Amino acid sequence: MLQGLPPILNRSAMYFIAQPILHREGDLFGHELLLRFKEYDNPFELLKIVRHLGLRHQLDLQVCEMASMLVDSKQDSGLWLLNLYAESLSHSEMQLALQELAHQLAPATLMLHTLELECVQDMPHLRKAMVALHDRGIRFALDIEHLEHPYSQFLPFDLLRMAATPEHQTSWYHWLEEARTRGVPLLAFHVEQEDMVYALTQRRVDYLQGYAVRDNHVLEVPQVRL
Repeated sequence: MLQGLPPILNRSAMYFIAQPILHREGDLFGHELLLRFKEYDNPFELLKIVRHLGLRHQLDLQVCEMASMLVDSKQDSGLWLLNLYAESLSHSEMQLALQELAHQLAPATLMLHTLELECVQDMPHLRKAMVALHDRGIRFALDIEHLEHPYSQFLPFDLLRMAATPEHQTSWYHWLEEARTRGVPLLAFHVEQEDMVYALTQRRVDYLQGYAVRDNHVLEVPQVRL
């Protein structure tokens, strides 16, 4: 266990679920590695502890370490999408870990989805870190809601993500237009129903992710236990 981490964050209790991301034509685009906590019922409560104790980048370093152990099991050339805290990216040790992971994954691509982007206090510093990582071949995914904020104009991103839940359906057309205007593909996640797959495909949303599209494309990876 890393110095300073409470027992509840012991690495032996952490593992990944690999959820496939498909092109609208059904081809495999990549996998999102979703972090789970094996011995904790509510990971959201656990992450509150992480935030409260200022352990975001320590947790993210563990995520990179775990992901690096799974590289040999990755057979396709698509990307891996990792969810990391935005504030972690400004730490030099985090940048080195990400560059090493990207090097290990090549020719596959490493893509990062930044969490709590709206909470970052020093946006110029974060932008500098993201641009440096982007220049080294690491891609970024941005939640579509962040386009409402001025900082989105200055951050590098290669993919937009939208929640494909029924309550957001009235916003699909607007979000698709936003993606087309910026010349980046749009990923619909939380695609949980078959009729949603049809509706999103008809609207030519680029990538789909969720229970309704995952069955035949599950990445088989060994469980990481350290």
